[in-house]
Amino acid sequence: MMPQRSFDPASTLQAIQDEGATDIHIVPTHLVTMLTLPDIEKYNLGSLKRIWYAASPMPAELLRRGMERFGAIFMQGYGQSESGPEIAFFPRKSHQVLDKPREEQKVLASCGQPCVGVHVRIIDEKNDDVKPNVVGEVVVQSKMVMVEYWHKPDETRDVMVDGWLHTGDMGYYDENGYVYLVDRKKDLVVTGGENVYPREVEEVLYRHPAVAEAAVIGVPDDLWIERVHAVVVLNEMQQATEDEIVEFCKQHLARYKAPKSVEFVESLPKNPQGKILKRELRKKYWTGLERKT
Repeated sequence: MMPQRSFDPASTLQAIQDEGATDIHIVPTHLVTMLTLPDIEKYNLGSLKRIWYAASPMPAELLRRGMERFGAIFMQGYGQSESGPEIAFFPRKSHQVLDKPREEQKVLASCGQPCVGVHVRIIDEKNDDVKPNVVGEVVVQSKMVMVEYWHKPDETRDVMVDGWLHTGDMGYYDENGYVYLVDRKKDLVVTGGENVYPREVEEVLYRHPAVAEAAVIGVPDDLWIERVHAVVVLNEMQQATEDEIVEFCKQHLARYKAPKSVEFVESLPKNPQGKILKRELRKKYWTGLERKT
């Protein structure tokens, strides 16, 4: 098999078929493009035993569609370079919930439970632990956590506090010890004094049949200071209007969380690993203003 310089869904599925691959590692955008292939059924993918996903949160609706096509063979790892990288693990067995009540399927939005030897706390701004289902910052302690950033003492002090790595990820525990990430702390949108976590809005957007990919950011607004703005890639051969998308979100979210504007694009900016770059989306709106992109 010739090496691929970049991800191509058709070539990847062909390689899985030809080589009898048992394991693949993907990011959510890879799954999006594979599932939108019109002839995906022609590939024999019976050799696949495990599909690992990481790098960015997987929308629960997208994961459901992936399991309906490939089976409950998905596994997730959550971590950062600074954490060594393991923080939490979501095994294949825990994904096997599609035949259970919708409430039990909620776990598909989690990133699993802390890895062995890794202590994970969810804390508030006073560094106190929060209760289950209350959002706070994810902080981590283990023998694998970094000592410092090389020659960057100020940055080190920002993230290493009393031996705990402050990840910059916002999340919560449920009653069963599963960790749920709601977003990066820096991606929080504060609109009219209310906090909106983009991932919650994105989860709803992915439930719309015309939406292939979506990213939610905060953009400047004269009235609300910052408004919820959705950047959407539509599925091929499908259409949707801004009003339709906004109304769909209002049906499933508090009205202040629904996008006040929608931008349709052909593709979203991504890094070489396929992770969506929200800072690039924010740049054209915030350049020259106070908010850091």
